[in-house]
Amino acid sequence: MRDLPLSARTYIVAAVALGAALLAYALFEIRLDNPYLFVALLLLSSVSSAFKVALPLSASGSTMSVSYVVDFTALLLLGPRRGKYGPDGKPRAVAVRLGISDGTSTELLSAELKEGEEVLTGTLAPGAAAPRAPSGTSSPQQSPRMRL
Repeated sequence: MRDLPLSARTYIVAAVALGAALLAYALFEIRLDNPYLFVALLLLSSVSSAFKVALPLSASGSTMSVSYVVDFTALLLLGPRRGKYGPDGKPRAVAVRLGISDGTSTELLSAELKEGEEVLTGTLAPGAAAPRAPSGTSSPQQSPRMRL
């Protein structure tokens, strides 16, 4: 690294520092359903990145890291889920903190919920009648919902 110009070294140090800061921030925000699986896949990906497979392309000598297999497996096992659902596919409880209210609207203070997310505010007992839809709207929904 000493052979690089000062501007290149400065850029590398800044990029590594920014990456470390973002990683530290993300560690406090991340919610993992299965942290042991995450750590195991992270370690496996790191170890397998040392292994390369030669690609049968032109004479350029292209290779691909074996860690891509682990990375794609991690995406399939831990990838993003739509909504706040547990590993069993059922809705999960999310702790919320309420702010000020005027009786009609209430401020919602929560890091887990984002604007535009659909929120399940209750469920119907098996065999219970669905609530009537307000006049001028479409058919009733399966369970009470609201949109942030």
